[in-house]
Amino acid sequence: MIANLEAALNKKVDLVILNDLYKTNARLCYNIVENHEVLINKDNSAYVDFKTQTLKYYLDQKHMYEMFDNALKKRLQDGNFGKTQAS
Repeated sequence: MIANLEAALNKKVDLVILNDLYKTNARLCYNIVENHEVLINKDNSAYVDFKTQTLKYYLDQKHMYEMFDNALKKRLQDGNFGKTQAS
């Protein structure tokens, strides 16, 4: 299916089954909502619900994502990425 879509559209395609993905990966779902191009939508009500739930879950966790990102950037800048920390 992906190969057929890529051939028809002449560009790379990522196929993601959305369903309840926002519960386990709100950040990915937020990226999809913000940067997506819908190819097939068989249930608009479910799609709107997905977008609504994604925003709720993502915004609830946004502060945590920012903390993790900042900590990762600091470890990279300090040259400590991948090194264990002493207790």
